Amino acid sequence: MATTTQPSDAPAVASTPADRDDPGGILGIPTGVTLVLTLAAATIAMGGLRYVASIIGPVFFALTLAIAVRPAMHWLIRKGLPAWASTLLVLLGLYTLLFGMLGALAAAIAQLSTKLPDYSDRFEEIYNQILSFIGRFGIETADIKEQLQSFDYTSILGVAQKLLASITAGSTQVLTLVMVLAFLVFDTANLTDRATELTRARPALAAALTDFSSRVRKYWVVSTVFGLVVAIMDYFALLSLGVPLAFTWGVFAFITNYIPNVGFVIGLVPPALLALLEHGPVSMIWVIAAYTIINFVMQSVIQPKFTGDAVGLNTSVTFISLIFWTAIIGPLGAVLAVPLTLFFKSVLIDSDRRLRWLNVFLKAASAKEQAPHPDGRDIAAEREVTDELAAAETEESPQARAEAVASTPEPERLGDDRA
Repeated sequence: MATTTQPSDAPAVASTPADRDDPGGILGIPTGVTLVLTLAAATIAMGGLRYVASIIGPVFFALTLAIAVRPAMHWLIRKGLPAWASTLLVLLGLYTLLFGMLGALAAAIAQLSTKLPDYSDRFEEIYNQILSFIGRFGIETADIKEQLQSFDYTSILGVAQKLLASITAGSTQVLTLVMVLAFLVFDTANLTDRATELTRARPALAAALTDFSSRVRKYWVVSTVFGLVVAIMDYFALLSLGVPLAFTWGVFAFITNYIPNVGFVIGLVPPALLALLEHGPVSMIWVIAAYTIINFVMQSVIQPKFTGDAVGLNTSVTFISLIFWTAIIGPLGAVLAVPLTLFFKSVLIDSDRRLRWLNVFLKAASAKEQAPHPDGRDIAAEREVTDELAAAETEESPQARAEAVASTPEPERLGDDRA
């Protein structure tokens, strides 16, 4: 006896993207599980990095500096200077800048620790004035006095002395930085063969590292140029307000500019404190206002018009990276927070097209990211290499021509040859 199938009266339910199975990240593993495993592995790796932080910090700092100065070396070579002479000249310039900044930082902290004891009577006077001002509003000051009795102005002096001691204790890291920087500057002067081999073997990774080099170079240049401008303006502002050690605090502001997000606050505290002790609360308010206006105008109004988005990271990621890398590497991690984040982003995310969707959570709102190529190539990075090739041909330098050709992905070179 044959049976007939009756059509169902239930309406068909259209499937939505959320209802479909997760195709999986790596090896078919669901994306959620992949992220959990990745975080677990990253936690173990970060623990290892923290154990060798005294080595990783200076070595990576030297690497980013060597990357940043490569265009300067190539420019000197194109101007006719021998390769060894241009490399040595750039290295000496880096040493001068580094030791000058370290010396200025140590001098600033030493002068602050020497100057503070002269204001002991002034501390006591300001303390009594604050209590008297509060008492005018009918607020009981007994509890406030009890709380403030544990505070001693010499504690600020102790902090300054500890900072100076930490700089002295970091001489081992400074020595590591100096030695590694010399090797890396000479070793990265010519990357022709290695760049060619890497491009042939792993074109996506080569493109990601090219992008990292470009961004970290732009980051150091932008931070240095605008930090110098801000420091000069801060110096003249402090000089006009009669704040002691104005030049010292200008140099200090230049150094703290390399610390993202909170560097401005760190550079503001010492001059504001001295303005309070030397001239009173009004002078301190003027110092805070001057620093705030200068930094806002330079970093929020003028800088974006000249550089756009230099690194492609949003503010939240930058701030979290500051906290994270400071906890992992120490004080040097505060300076290297952005370069370290850019490096791991390039190696772990940008080099793998399956993970590039994570850039949605990392990139700044103004950053325009190109859709990934089906075979994993980074078209923007390859276009940058092509531009370097064109520039090398314009300069008509055989060495620059050879380096640009070697750094160009093989498919593009073959296409150019056929043309």
